[in-house]
Amino acid sequence: MIPFPESYRIGSVFAMIVFDLDYENLEYGFYVDGDVFDKSKCLLDPYAKLVSGRNVWGVEPDWDNPFQYL
Repeated sequence: MIPFPESYRIGSVFAMIVFDLDYENLEYGFYVDGDVFDKSKCLLDPYAKLVSGRNVWGVEPDWDNPFQYL
């Protein structure tokens, strides 16, 4: 887990560069601690350009797996 310092905030968006990561094999999510968020739940990136993980259409998701989407 990498915390976002307040100084990494640009308006209402946080931005960070993390060096030396294998970006082709990287999966990430966000944990948010706030009034409307459950800080124990991993959230998808609202700016993501692609989300995968459900390869078969119509199959019920595994509700016990918090990391089923990539």
